[in-house]
Amino acid sequence: LPHQCLQYKEVDYVVRGESETIITPLLNALEQGHLPKDVLNVSYKDSGTIVDNESAPLIENLDSLPHVAREAALYPERFPYGAWGSILGSRGCPWHCAFCTSRDFLQQKVRFRSPESVLEEIKVIIKDFLFLICQYFKSLKSFFYIFLIKIISQFLDAISECMPP
Repeated sequence: LPHQCLQYKEVDYVVRGESETIITPLLNALEQGHLPKDVLNVSYKDSGTIVDNESAPLIENLDSLPHVAREAALYPERFPYGAWGSILGSRGCPWHCAFCTSRDFLQQKVRFRSPESVLEEIKVIIKDFLFLICQYFKSLKSFFYIFLIKIISQFLDAISECMPP
């Protein structure tokens, strides 16, 4: 896939796999006017030839990653502050589906954030982004508790159905 992207004249660099630890060194090299020869996970064009730098190891501790900067949406007119609240709970997949590229980028290895870290991010989202929804649910406290119990129950059922025997 990186080579396919680099076939376009508009594309000069591709970051393969996880980018959190790659973007800053890549931008520093470019700012200094250098090719990113020593930046892991980067593919680029050098005089028309595609170069694939060495791959970086996967980020093992997902709790070390910062929360998504939801306030920095690329299109604030379409995604206003507080309009979305997705959460990364894991990375990778143990399966090898023909239609999916996850295995190409994440080496078919599954890693999880700790439950404490995910719950902390949920608290931030609720506090910063879902205030109006929470106010609504406060007036329907019993509904809210039943709703949460059902969501958790269905989520656990769905997970157990997906797990290999």
